[in-house]
This record gives sequence, structure tokens and C-alpha cells, in this order.
Amino acid sequence: MLTKYTSDQIERVIELREAGKSFAAIQRLTGVHHGAASYHCLNAGAFPPRWKPKRHFRAEVPRGRPVTPEEEARMIDLARQGLSAYRVAQIVGRPANTVKHRLNVAAAIEEAAHG
Repeated sequence: MLTKYTSDQIERVIELREAGKSFAAIQRLTGVHHGAASYHCLNAGAFPPRWKPKRHFRAEVPRGRPVTPEEEARMIDLARQGLSAYRVAQIVGRPANTVKHRLNVAAAIEEAAHG
């Protein structure tokens, strides 16, 4: 996968986020765009100390149709069966990046609830 940021930059972003820095502060300190920082932190499961998921997370796709709770449950079930996010996306008729994002958020919420 091509990225405009080095692995060292991404590691630094993750360290700063886990230390409690905001994405705006991370952007100022590293030069990594706040959106990219958010993406890499979510993929790595990096959250600030004392982070708690919102109780009622709005399952929406920006600029797209909302992901229903039933769709999200199906995505999670298919992923637990061992299907790749790409294959899950084909089955549920959603873009692969939407599926990856929803699975990452669901995993973070589950981990926070049990951790």
C-alpha cells in the first residue's frame, strides 16, 4: 500500500495519540494531516488514555447512506467467519473502506467495553 507518510511518522502519530494528544496537535507536531492521523490511529487501535466509546455511536457513512445496525451486525458476523473486509464488502454491497472502518470502530468499542 502506498502512503505519503513514513512508518516512523505513523508510529510517532500513534505514540502521540496514546499519550492523549489531539489530532490537531498531532498535525502541528508531525506534519501528518489530522484526517490521516485519525485513520492510522483507528486502524492501529490507538486511543487516548481514558478513552470511552460513545454510548450510541451513529453508524453513518459520510456523504453516503447510513449503515443500518443490521448491516453492521452482518459485517461483523461475516468478518468473524474469517472473510476479508473486501469479500464482506462484496457480499453486503458496500465499499471496502466503509466495511473496514465499521469493523475497526466495532472492534474498538468492544475492546473498550471489555478492557
